Amino acid sequence: MKKLINKTIVLLQQFIFFMSKFTYNIKALADSDTLNLTINGEIGGENEFYAFNTAEEFSDKIKYFKNGQTKCHLYINSPGGSCFDANEIVNIIKREFKSFTATGGALVASAASYIAISADKFTLPKNGVVLIHKPSMLLEGNNDLINSELKLLDVLTEDYFNVYNAKASDKNKFKKSWDSGRDIWMSATEAKDLGFCDEIINENAKFTALISAEIPDDIKNKYNISNNINMNKLSLIAAKLNLPGVTAESSDEAVLLAIEAKFKELNENLVANEKKEKERQVALIKSMIDGAIKANKINATQREIFEKIGNDSGVDALQRLFDAMQVTGSLVSKTVPQSGGDEIKNFKDLMANGIDIDTYRAENPENYAKMFKAEFGREPKI
Repeated sequence: MKKLINKTIVLLQQFIFFMSKFTYNIKALADSDTLNLTINGEIGGENEFYAFNTAEEFSDKIKYFKNGQTKCHLYINSPGGSCFDANEIVNIIKREFKSFTATGGALVASAASYIAISADKFTLPKNGVVLIHKPSMLLEGNNDLINSELKLLDVLTEDYFNVYNAKASDKNKFKKSWDSGRDIWMSATEAKDLGFCDEIINENAKFTALISAEIPDDIKNKYNISNNINMNKLSLIAAKLNLPGVTAESSDEAVLLAIEAKFKELNENLVANEKKEKERQVALIKSMIDGAIKANKINATQREIFEKIGNDSGVDALQRLFDAMQVTGSLVSKTVPQSGGDEIKNFKDLMANGIDIDTYRAENPENYAKMFKAEFGREPKI
């Protein structure tokens, strides 16, 4: 019995970790119109061991479950977290879906409120609370580094203000509160009155809707599930995963074995999808570089440089770089003196002057970083 309990703990820990990365929502898979996703807890962070709800995981979640849906509905209950992860989550949703609605939980704070208020429609339960405030960050280093990071903080603050201000019903009142630098706490009613929440939903009605959305009728009937019944947790997991060979009378050990098999299947599918996506990206980067060589925008000796740009920054960034190039024939590698770094303003200038990108990056790292960020909206991986 002790051995079974230990196995249960280990397996459920693995299962919970996996499901924290991929919220398994049966309704989302079955619905041809809307993909339902969840953010519950802190958003992102820099710790690689326990950072959840990162933009990368959110993107993986969409890749895994999206099956032709054009709308996204997000349930968010979060104290906030990383501004950058929140910004990118909004970018991902708006890129992948034509419409975006959000429902808040008990707490929608800080970076979480940025995500929610960016939605086309944002609803809250009666007991929901919203927190808006200016972005903040911990600074360290010399005066140059701190001034640089303060500039970044100014950019983030302006972006957050613009998103909130666009929804504020009384913009003068909001601007005054924002400029005070204080936390702006709002009940659901206050958030609606101030324009940040579009609708206050009935808690009981929403609870029923969520139950219906997550567990299809055939599974509820099979396991005799109602809105007022507390199922054994293992049976609930089995019901949500629709595990083959598991019935309401199955033993806990049988359920665990079925969960273990499903966990293995999900992992195998994830690995296969990641491998397929990587192969697709490698083939696409090769095709793009072949086309650029054929068009005399670069020469064959520069292939490795542009492969690295494509792998590090993505095919979209690589395509934008090629689009900015003019046909110059075979580019001759040429170095630029350190003192001449400021004469080059963008990648188009590099191409026009026949300058080797890799050499320029090594000799003028600061200016290269500025150009890269201006072109692609983020810091380069140097």
